[in-house]
Amino acid sequence: MIMDGPTNDRSLEVDIQTELFLQLAEIVSTTTRTGPALALACERLATILDCTRVSIFLLKNGQVIPRMSRFANGVIAPGQWDEFRTSSAANNPPAVVSEVLVRGVPVVCSTYENDWWSQHFDIASMMAVPIGNSSHPLGVLVADSQVPYEFRPEQIRLATALGVQLGGIVALARQIEEQHTRLGFAEASRELYQKGSLSTTTLGVAETLARVTAKVLGGPIAWSITVNTTGSITQVTSFGVPRDTQEKVRVALEGKPFASTALGGIVGPVWTPLQIDEEISTDAFGLFGVRSGWCIPISCLQENLVALVIVGGPSAGDFAEARHRDLVNFLAQETSLIAENAILREHDHYQATHDSLTSLANRAAFEDYLAYALAIAARTSGRLAVLLLDLNRFKDVNDTLGHHIGDALLNEVAQRLTSEMRDADVVARLGGDEFVILLSTSADINGAKNAAKRLVTALEQPLLVAHRPIWIGASIGIACFPEHGADPQTLLHRADLAMYEAKRTTVGVVVYDASVDRAQSSVPGLLLELPRAIQQDELVVHYQPKLDINSHEVLGVEALVRWVHPTLGLLGPEQFVPLAEATGIIRQLTSWVLTTALGQAAVWRASGRALRMSVNISARDLADVTLPDRVTAALVSSGVPADQLTLELTESAIMSDEAKGTEVLTRLRQLGVRISLDDFGTGYSSLAYLERLPLDEVKIDRSFLGGGNGAESFLVRSMVKMGHHLGLQIVVEGIEHWTSYESVARIDCDELQGFALSPPLEAAQLEQWLDDWTSNLPSGSSHPWRQAE
Repeated sequence: MIMDGPTNDRSLEVDIQTELFLQLAEIVSTTTRTGPALALACERLATILDCTRVSIFLLKNGQVIPRMSRFANGVIAPGQWDEFRTSSAANNPPAVVSEVLVRGVPVVCSTYENDWWSQHFDIASMMAVPIGNSSHPLGVLVADSQVPYEFRPEQIRLATALGVQLGGIVALARQIEEQHTRLGFAEASRELYQKGSLSTTTLGVAETLARVTAKVLGGPIAWSITVNTTGSITQVTSFGVPRDTQEKVRVALEGKPFASTALGGIVGPVWTPLQIDEEISTDAFGLFGVRSGWCIPISCLQENLVALVIVGGPSAGDFAEARHRDLVNFLAQETSLIAENAILREHDHYQATHDSLTSLANRAAFEDYLAYALAIAARTSGRLAVLLLDLNRFKDVNDTLGHHIGDALLNEVAQRLTSEMRDADVVARLGGDEFVILLSTSADINGAKNAAKRLVTALEQPLLVAHRPIWIGASIGIACFPEHGADPQTLLHRADLAMYEAKRTTVGVVVYDASVDRAQSSVPGLLLELPRAIQQDELVVHYQPKLDINSHEVLGVEALVRWVHPTLGLLGPEQFVPLAEATGIIRQLTSWVLTTALGQAAVWRASGRALRMSVNISARDLADVTLPDRVTAALVSSGVPADQLTLELTESAIMSDEAKGTEVLTRLRQLGVRISLDDFGTGYSSLAYLERLPLDEVKIDRSFLGGGNGAESFLVRSMVKMGHHLGLQIVVEGIEHWTSYESVARIDCDELQGFALSPPLEAAQLEQWLDDWTSNLPSGSSHPWRQAE
């Protein structure tokens, strides 16, 4: 070797120093790490000095970094250096290292003392020189030999000169490292904020941190783990990991309490980054395939752990450099803030896409679901259906039982709808008592109708709210893709039209077609025009006679409102009264009908026609405590005796709020007004109600006639006997045919009413009809109706 013996060729030493320095400088200029340069220096100097090995111990923040000894010549006994790396003696470098650091001059031990180093590495002789400025060394360069060796002056000079040069190299490398770290901070921060701030979930933030940290550290493996508020692991994702490993880790962790896992035990309750090395990676971290790297917790919301990121590689020591600690701590702190914002955004997003009362999807979210499903169906020639559902008597429940009961009822409806539908279907609340369902799995028209009928049947069963059963029906309109539309707005609009047609016709389920569109096109306008129609006398009242079954005389009439629309012509009550009931205009409409009908009754009384007047009232009217006062005002204004007025109401109207309804009815009875229960047998139909309610009359619904055959006659006969037993007058309505009259005439009812006798007529037409009826009534005829026909 060049340096085997004494030499005076100082120029050769300079050449060797220059060549080595240039090599080291080239390495430093092309890397941001000191490791490669220090490894080359150790390897070359060990060859030049013809010694066993050369090691470097660096100072950083006043502490010797013993791991730097890994840069020794690895040709000789590499296993011994692995032993050193894991040994407690690594924290106690050879004594000559401390001496050089204190004195700042080279130290040579021709006969090395017997210590841990000599025993493990067979050190017989050692030379140590300072790295960098002797007054403030950056570390110590150590050369040792396994045989007694007398280091010559030129070797000491060369090692000392190399130590000075290495000081410059280390200082430059550290400067480049720090600059790179700062740039890494900036780059990582920019990427973390750009991508993490867009995430609306904790998982998204965790995945962003995993990618950013892996990129900065150069680690090929990254895992992200999310933890819910109860401390359970909810999702595990990874990058750079084989699929079978991903599945094994996911199955092992998802759904388990994080604190109960070995990983949770290592991380502990204090959420600070943990450096991963080979020693702990054999435990919980071994599952992730990371032997060197970082475990980075993300905590927020009162210091709760919400996610965990594991980044590194499969080789020991590669990603365990202390310089990464500041970067990792910084990223962990910033990510915790970003995660907290993401949780808040996630909550805001949930609030924006879900109904706050029922937790179902809201209109905006449903339209997004529908648009996505339509796009898929269009590409795959698929089918889907929209079912728009409206509750039939919800407003009555809300008005009579209170909004808290109405809200609870809506929750029960939401749960029942969800339980009836498949997981692939979407159930949403549009607002009020309107719900919508997306059938997205091969839903043809027949399948949609069957599903809708199933929902109607399910909602016909009582719902238990506040320990009381409530009966609530539903009407459903159906629109299908591709038959009825290809965009969300069209399908929802046409399903809405079909729903309103189902409600208007009381058939339960209607599929959209062109006739539905024509029939309902004027509904929004009617709703806006109805208050004006009341004020400008566009409404008229028609009167249908009620015949005494024994005397064959017409003793009373029922007032039925009509709307003479300026462009649509004569509209029946079924076309606008439900609108009035749904919007609260019904009170104004009822008052107008009362005043008009009683005014006409007064005119007839003045002309010698003393006819009882029957007027229909709704559930909203019955829930209004001012109704008796309004009735009193109308009676006083007309001069008609109270007992000549009959107020007709349905069972469902009474039972929407039985207590309040009974109270209002009792006050009306105290005025002398007669009370009639309309459509008996079609509502709640509890006979006990007939005894409790202040009634004068019961009207048996037309659905029980059935053309007058024996079975229906038996039912009607039973109702008549029961009503008479309770002291009530019995009216059979819906007499459409002579055969119905023949049947009813034999069962001892009191009055009858129907189109076969007369349809509802205007006042002048009814007067003419009454004159004709009276003049054609033969004395003693048992069937005057036959002659009238």
